[in-house]
Amino acid sequence: MITFFARHGVTDYEAWKKKIDAIPNEAFAEFKIVGTTVYRGVNGSEAIVLHTFNTWEDAEAHKERMESQPQEHFEKQNAIPPITSWIAEEV
Repeated sequence: MITFFARHGVTDYEAWKKKIDAIPNEAFAEFKIVGTTVYRGVNGSEAIVLHTFNTWEDAEAHKERMESQPQEHFEKQNAIPPITSWIAEEV
């Protein structure tokens, strides 16, 4: 299993989480995401998102998509760039 990790600030965690929860499963499936886990930082001002993929290529394509998004995309979701992201393989 391949995991894409993303960490970023949020202006309002509850508002951000509500928007994330509203994303339909079909949208995740379109990007070949097979699982998602969300964490809140202890201080409540950051979010950590893990998306799992079947292949490294799918995870890399998602990472590239996220890195190419304009800042406005993240601001609409109450996210605060910069977004730190990386990909790892479960062993």
